[in-house]
Order: sequence, then structure tokens, then C-alpha cells
Amino acid sequence: MKSFRQYLVEADQLAAPALGTPSADTDGPGYSFDSAKGFKDAISKEIGSADPELNAKLDQIIVAEPDGTVDVDQTLYNIVKEFNNLIPQMLEFVKDMISKFTEISQGTEFQQASPADQQSLLQSIKDMQAMLPGLEKSVADMQTQFQQNEPMMQQNIKDRKMNQQMKGPATVQEDAELARWRKIAGLA
Repeated sequence: MKSFRQYLVEADQLAAPALGTPSADTDGPGYSFDSAKGFKDAISKEIGSADPELNAKLDQIIVAEPDGTVDVDQTLYNIVKEFNNLIPQMLEFVKDMISKFTEISQGTEFQQASPADQQSLLQSIKDMQAMLPGLEKSVADMQTQFQQNEPMMQQNIKDRKMNQQMKGPATVQEDAELARWRKIAGLA
């Protein structure tokens, strides 16, 4: 079973290229965890979204602490859970593309396409069909692993919250963790 710490390590590895360079303009909030609203707005701005549905999803994913900072543990859990929910949809998209390409290859318009275009489409179908079993296995494995680890991740979040309440202000280690995340976000 993966520990929550392993998920954090993987997030570190994925976060640096995913977050890119923070906004250089002084009007934008950057990628600071000091404000959950600012963090959500920065992500929304980065992806150029004016889509209310996507922004509502970001509101569900990004969780604020009582002081307004980002609840990193809960937000990371929500991102992992959302990714886990999206993976099967992406697999279905691949299956739909195989089906659609196969349908196109049997149509009259396909017969009118150049031999090179015909070969390209047929090769794409073969390539996608060849990778499909591996994708299906990977998706099933990820889903199983998430289901096995989900209770532990939730318990870790509860434990950390309880520990924070019991010990009060942030420790040097927590400040170091925050500094690490700021560095990942390009703010340090």
C-alpha cells in the first residue's frame, strides 16, 4: 500500500512541470497557499477558464483552512480522488475513438481518401487497439490501489488536523514543508 507521504512525493514530481511558471504580473495571486481563494483563482487563470462548471469543480477540490490558507492535505487528497475518477473516463474516450475510427474506416468517404490517409487511419486503429489492454490493466490497478489507500489517506488527514489542533502554531518542520511547497510553486 502506498502511504500518503508517497502520494506527496509523487505530487512533488508531477507538480513542478504541471504548475509551470507562476504568473509574473503583480496583479495575480501566483501560486501561494496563503489564500485558498487566491490559489483557486491562480489555477483558473492559468488554464484560462471562464467556465462556471470548471470553476465550481475547483471550488470543491481546493479546501480552505479556517484561517483562509489552503488545506494542502485535503486539497491534495481531492486532486488524487478527482484524477482517479477521470482516468476511467479517459479510457472510455480511447475506446470511443477506436470505435469512431473503425466506423470511419468502413464508410464511403474513407474509400475516397488517399492510400496514405487510409493507411494512417488503419495504423492508428491498430496502435490504439494494441495499447488498450495495457491501459485497461493500468486503470484497474490504479482504481484498486486508490480504493485500498483511500481510508488511510482520509485517516491521515483527520490525524493531521487533530495534531494541529493539539499542538497549536506551526512547527519548524511544518514551516519547512510550506517552504518546500512554495519552492514547487516557484514562489521561493
